[in-house]
Amino acid sequence: GIAALSQQMREGGLVDVVATIDPAADPGLTTEAGVELLSLVREALSNAARHAKARRIDVLLGTSPDGPVLEIADDGVGFDPRQAAADGHHGLVNMKVRAKAIGGRLEIRSAPGAGTRVRVTLPAPASQPEAADGRRTPSRTSP
Repeated sequence: GIAALSQQMREGGLVDVVATIDPAADPGLTTEAGVELLSLVREALSNAARHAKARRIDVLLGTSPDGPVLEIADDGVGFDPRQAAADGHHGLVNMKVRAKAIGGRLEIRSAPGAGTRVRVTLPAPASQPEAADGRRTPSRTSP
């Protein structure tokens, strides 16, 4: 899903999007959690294309010692995240809610003139929340 979304945006000609997906980084998310993560990526890509005036966006799904990590980084105009949160920008709030809903931690690093980096650290697959029937059901079709 992440690769397809990145390709769609690249083909739309709005911005150059480069997606790097490490197969070893499969977060083992449930289908529902995969939908949340993909929606978060869509929001970050949309923000970079519409507001940041980015020419390039790099999307990475990789690994870290803490578990899978997703990064969306752009070369756009950047912004002050504290000011944006104070101004009630809903996109940033939505991304934070989505990350929390899947047990992830969201970090946004940006500064005027310096682009933006959105980083979501996900829990290791073994620590994913259980389904109602007590099973962990990783989805191979999620992001």
